[in-house]
Amino acid sequence: MFYVNLLLIQLSVFAFFFIVERRFPHLTHPIQTGFTGAWSFVCTSAAIWAQVLFFIWFSVNGIGQALSVNYLTEGTLFYLIYSFINYWAHRVKHAWYPAWEYLHKMHHSPSHMDSRIAFYRHPLEMIANTLVLLFIGKLILDVSAQAVAIALVIEGCLEIFHHSNIRLQKRLKILGYVIQTPEQHLLHHEKGRHKSNYSPLTLWDTLFNTVAFPSTKHVSVGFKDRGQAWPYLRFKK
Repeated sequence: MFYVNLLLIQLSVFAFFFIVERRFPHLTHPIQTGFTGAWSFVCTSAAIWAQVLFFIWFSVNGIGQALSVNYLTEGTLFYLIYSFINYWAHRVKHAWYPAWEYLHKMHHSPSHMDSRIAFYRHPLEMIANTLVLLFIGKLILDVSAQAVAIALVIEGCLEIFHHSNIRLQKRLKILGYVIQTPEQHLLHHEKGRHKSNYSPLTLWDTLFNTVAFPSTKHVSVGFKDRGQAWPYLRFKK
């Protein structure tokens, strides 16, 4: 029931932003041809891979020492550590050509932004992210599977939020000093830019001078060649 509840939390967050951004969209962009089908394929791959990860987790022996705290505390602490490592992993995906071309490029390819983009990643990137997760969470820290699940739900909910196509009210923009907002992440996906605002937590971007705050200008996302979704899965773009 523990994992079911976490899944319901993330699905509820996704459903909320998916509905709101269709009723009150911030920007109107043309949707990449074939995006819905490709997104469905990616999500199916992710669901299968999640089950594989579950079995791998319990078959690997960690070398670290498990924390003697409750799952929520352990999960939150692990997320802080994971988000720091993930910040640098994300920067590598942009700076190192093979990582960009074969792992991360697909995520930046859509010509629109909405909550679905949070999960729109090449299957190879999912595997790479999992290897980082296994290395940090299991081999080094040896945290519980429950703590990892909590950390992933925190990450997932924040990713859904800042990829969503909503415009925050002015009084809520102060959130951008703590967590990345949708308008901040638009800058990360901006056509021809694809830099700054790498972490869901503004802390890491602030510390390493990669934080950027939005102006009032219209932002176009994706690549100059809007193209189709499926070629990115086959490395044809």
